[in-house]
Amino acid sequence: MKLYLIRHGETLWNRARIFQGKQDSPLTDIGIAQAIALGEYIKKEEIEVDEVFSSPLGRAFDTAKLVFSEKEIISDWNLAEMAFGDWEGKDIDHLKAYEKENHNFFHKAHLYRTS
Repeated sequence: MKLYLIRHGETLWNRARIFQGKQDSPLTDIGIAQAIALGEYIKKEEIEVDEVFSSPLGRAFDTAKLVFSEKEIISDWNLAEMAFGDWEGKDIDHLKAYEKENHNFFHKAHLYRTS
């Protein structure tokens, strides 16, 4: 069995460098083009895909629909991005500069602790 992991296409909040978490942001024109291009690549390379699972968040689900337009997409909240609480909707660079107590989150993720 092979497992392929695909990240969603670019969103408005990705472009603006804003934390998304469980909040959602639509795909940009670039994100849509990325997903379509990946779908074309998968077809061209004749990559066999039996099932497609996706987070139900719009950015992921819409990407999956564009990549695998002829497949049923199985939606599962267990695949959704983690919640970032108060960070959601905030500028990433601002958080890096002013949330010093969370330095490890950005620079040493393996050491990050929430408590």
